[in-house]
Amino acid sequence: MAFKAIAKVIRLRMFIFPNPVIDIINVTLSIKKPSQVSVGISDLTGRMISNENYTITDQKNIIIDSKSLPKGIYILRCESQGEAIIKKFIK
Repeated sequence: MAFKAIAKVIRLRMFIFPNPVIDIINVTLSIKKPSQVSVGISDLTGRMISNENYTITDQKNIIIDSKSLPKGIYILRCESQGEAIIKKFIK
């Protein structure tokens, strides 16, 4: 019996720091091929708070102002070419 190796190519990576956040959210995005990336923040009820589009060619550091967000738990979603990454952060 032969086993096939299954490998998923991850094209989009996202890192958030610090977590919990105070006044700013640092987001580092990296992608294997240039494309548009949508970055959105929503609360736990699903209400979209903000959404921005960025063109990324390799790696990009994004700073998001979070001063106006009340304390709570939020979802940061990055999407590109049908691939999405979702991470929680605390304010």
